[in-house]
Amino acid sequence: MLTEEQRRRGAEDILRAERDRKPIPQLSKTFPDMEIEDAYRVQDLWAEGRIAKGARVIGHKIGLTSRAMQMASKMTEPDYGRILESRPAISSSPVSRLSWRSSWDMSSRVPTPRSST
Repeated sequence: MLTEEQRRRGAEDILRAERDRKPIPQLSKTFPDMEIEDAYRVQDLWAEGRIAKGARVIGHKIGLTSRAMQMASKMTEPDYGRILESRPAISSSPVSRLSWRSSWDMSSRVPTPRSST
């Protein structure tokens, strides 16, 4: 279990990495005693920092809802978090279905974007 100061440092490290656009080590490597409660507290502190700078909560997310995914991730329950308006993946522009191939890349099993050329 981390101290509240360590949790704050973790959130500040993430905020600084976002601002400076520089990667940081995985927090569980920096804080080997980190537990799931610590991770959720760091997430809360990170979100509070983003909100303080103008981000707006537009929803909530939940993941690892299937037992198979929980087992694969060595988790025992779903995870959750906030969706902030300033998240780069959120956009008011629609994604054209035509910009994706209808076939799957069989080596990775994920759709691949078409080349624009």
